Amino acid sequence: MMNPSWMIAITPMLAVTSEIVSEIDKPQSDYIFVEDKAKIPLFNPSMQKRSVAKIHLKNGIEAYLISDPDAKHSATSVAVKAGAWNDPADYPGMAHFVEHVLFMGNKSYPEENGYSKYISECAGTYNAFTSTDRTIYTFSVNHDGFIGALDRLAHFFIDPLLCTSSIDRELLAVDQEHTKNIENDFWRQWMTLKEIGNPLHPNAAFSTGNASTLGGIPQDALRNWYARHYTSDRIRVVVVSPLPTKQLIEHVVSRFSLVERSSSEQQSHTSELRAFSNNQQGAMVYLKPVRDFKELSLAWELPPSFHHLDSDTTAGFLCYLLNSPHEGGLIDTLKEAKWIQEGRIGFDRYGNTEVFFSMSFSLTEEGIRNREKIIEKTFQTLAKINEKNPIERFEEMQRLAFIRYQYQTRQNAYETVEFLAQKILDEDLSTFPEQTILPSAFAPDLFQELLEFLSPSTCSFMLTADPKLSGVETNRKERWMGAEYALIPFSKELLSNWSNHSASPISLPSTNPFIPEHLTLLPQDANPASTPSAIIVNKQSKIYFLKDEFYQVPEITTIFRIHTPSIDGTAHYAVLSELFSNAFHDKLQPTLHMAKVAGLGASLVPGHHYLQLTLSGYSEKAPKLASILFASIKHLQISEERFGVLKELLTSAYANASKELPYLQGKELLDHLLISPAPTQYQKLKVIESLDYKTFSAFCQEVLRQAFVEGIIYGNCSKDEAINISSQLTAALDADMFPESCLGKRKIRLLPKEDGPYLVVESTGSMGKAALLAIQQGSSSHSTRAKQVMSGRFLQELFFDRLRTKQQTGYIVKAKELDVEGQLLQLFIVQSSSHQPQELLARFDLFLDEINQEFDQLITQESFIKTRSMLVQELSLPPENLQGMASRFATLAFEYNGDFAYYPKLVEQIQQLSYEEMKNFVMETLSRNNTRRLAILMEGTLPGKRPFIYQRTAKEEISTLGELESRTYR
Repeated sequence: MMNPSWMIAITPMLAVTSEIVSEIDKPQSDYIFVEDKAKIPLFNPSMQKRSVAKIHLKNGIEAYLISDPDAKHSATSVAVKAGAWNDPADYPGMAHFVEHVLFMGNKSYPEENGYSKYISECAGTYNAFTSTDRTIYTFSVNHDGFIGALDRLAHFFIDPLLCTSSIDRELLAVDQEHTKNIENDFWRQWMTLKEIGNPLHPNAAFSTGNASTLGGIPQDALRNWYARHYTSDRIRVVVVSPLPTKQLIEHVVSRFSLVERSSSEQQSHTSELRAFSNNQQGAMVYLKPVRDFKELSLAWELPPSFHHLDSDTTAGFLCYLLNSPHEGGLIDTLKEAKWIQEGRIGFDRYGNTEVFFSMSFSLTEEGIRNREKIIEKTFQTLAKINEKNPIERFEEMQRLAFIRYQYQTRQNAYETVEFLAQKILDEDLSTFPEQTILPSAFAPDLFQELLEFLSPSTCSFMLTADPKLSGVETNRKERWMGAEYALIPFSKELLSNWSNHSASPISLPSTNPFIPEHLTLLPQDANPASTPSAIIVNKQSKIYFLKDEFYQVPEITTIFRIHTPSIDGTAHYAVLSELFSNAFHDKLQPTLHMAKVAGLGASLVPGHHYLQLTLSGYSEKAPKLASILFASIKHLQISEERFGVLKELLTSAYANASKELPYLQGKELLDHLLISPAPTQYQKLKVIESLDYKTFSAFCQEVLRQAFVEGIIYGNCSKDEAINISSQLTAALDADMFPESCLGKRKIRLLPKEDGPYLVVESTGSMGKAALLAIQQGSSSHSTRAKQVMSGRFLQELFFDRLRTKQQTGYIVKAKELDVEGQLLQLFIVQSSSHQPQELLARFDLFLDEINQEFDQLITQESFIKTRSMLVQELSLPPENLQGMASRFATLAFEYNGDFAYYPKLVEQIQQLSYEEMKNFVMETLSRNNTRRLAILMEGTLPGKRPFIYQRTAKEEISTLGELESRTYR
């Protein structure tokens, strides 16, 4: 790994080294240490206590172990080098199905829902997913539950039951998951690409599976596939925990050493077998979308020379150049022509044998008509890059990558281990993760090879748009999703013209002005404050500030809420404020992009009565970006042509809301009925259809004429600097006074105690059925919220166990406790492709009856004490990083009137909460005596099969149905 000279310039004054495990103990016979060749140090003081161990178990398992005393949670992720591309021809979806069934118990922990129940009791989270060539299993828990969770996960790979009852039950879950995806346009794109690809490549198979491909699968087939592919030599383990490294090694080795190594030959495909077919290269797929969706994509399957990790640097560098929205660049040029709304360039690595490079453009209707010109401009740009020597931009990209790595902020443990587990299969453990994350040296020959390969004749083109707009009728239907498409090759003449065009006058990105040069920390205070205090309180603003002494990172987060009477929460002004936000981002896109890649993000998001301006990242250049943002927000203006493009984009977003998953539509309706203001997407669609440029321009001039600013500034910043930043904003706004007492507030509708419960039935054209039940539980206080949060932990797991694991009513099954505008709500949600909404609601009621009637059996005092302890641990911990803490401070400042002691007070109430108090709360609020309930039933469609529903029939009609038959003796 190269050691660039510029690293010295960003090294802080602190003398810091990266602590790597050398000799913890003498290697044991069941594992050996792997030499750690990853030597790039981390500079953030908050990361200096971390140590890393890399071990190789005698059965072939490799483990990457991070001992982090400051970690807030303990987490483990296991990567298995077996995925959808390993599915047997007879049972497409096998890998995905095995992933599901492994959660249903093993010999050591046979309870079907035991794993999820344990994780829930430990205030944790878990998940798994199946990719093309790997499957990832992840959990995170409070530290006290770590060893138990680790043991339970390890037994997924030691002694799984894979029993018949679990197979039958999880088959329904996999089928419902597939049904949920049928109307997802991204899934339809992927499935269409699979269908037109090389039929001999495993990518062509149906990877997710459903009842058709997996129904009747023999238990032996499942066991044999598992035994062949879930072997120790295919498994990698990643752990983050505050436990000392020696203990981490002992716990991992003692468990994962029990995983058996297989002696059978592993199934794999060779790198010579290509996923793309000859028919799709140099041809356009015209795909009909479900939603109002307009996209042009160009995709290439890169040659074998790009299979090694070092090639990621080359592909990543080209993405770095093309993604820049600078003036005169490809994206800017296409936007100026009103052909595209956004552009995204990237590459995806599917293991060691497949790399796909892709370019996607979200189109305007004008862009659909000019799609061939967009393609032409794209290849002209590639030709322009090929004739340049962009070495300076490469050094800039490399420098930014090192800064991000060496000054990385601690992420939550779950995200950390899952990210590393996805990457660990692709790199030798000794160098991991540096080759995966950090770019290697610039390779001019490989870069030129990439540019030459990205030709029209090797490209697979796809236009996803309504055939009425594209002018091309579909004539094929994809097998599994039913996506309608056509595949039409371009003429050889047109492909040749695109290949031989002269280079475009399009420019390359200039030097990034936001790259930090001196990432240093302010000196620590002798008596640092632990909570924010108000530094500005006047008729124009209320600003809180806290200098960070806890996370010790060179970062800052500022969050400003700009309240204005011009945003009143109605659909009309909600549309105008969203357009204003989109116009702001559109106008500043080049600046925001450069800042983002340099580690400094910013956004303007509309709220119900305000605009929220957020800036977060490295503190050094934050004031520079802030001054640009502040100067732009007051006098925002866009052209009428650009307004038309932004209006079209937002209109599509509103229209697509009616095609969302039914449970999401139900949640929007629930919010609209209970919260004011909360306009629906349909209401906003009606507003935007008649909105003109003149009205928007008038809003831009008026919206900030009056304003009151609430703010929080937290991080590597002095009080004087915070005051200066805040003063710059109020000066830039130059707004008339808007009294704090006049600030708009959301309100929640309190359902009457009499006459309920209430039911609303709504129809939707989307696939699936959904039921939602909201139960109002009274006013929120520290005491009542403690009871609700505690009971909610049990309800989440019990509801999932009953309606998902045991009854298999749907794939999406949720129970969640909410505090909405000072009122407590308990929410239950199920989306189903097999059950009617009215039946789902009846099951909700039966579930709640069971809770009330068998409370002591379902929620024991022992489990209460354990869960309470875990919840106290969880709520006592600060967020993982500075940005998370700033977000918490903002919520407490803006929504809880600056009560920064809210969490300690809540923890104190939970600690004092008794079993009887929680039980009484549940009995009072969730029994049938509480009729303050609102149910939303969403009546959607089902996929190509008659719904299971009793047909109402008059008794006289029964005699005319069917045939009469006598018993026959044989």
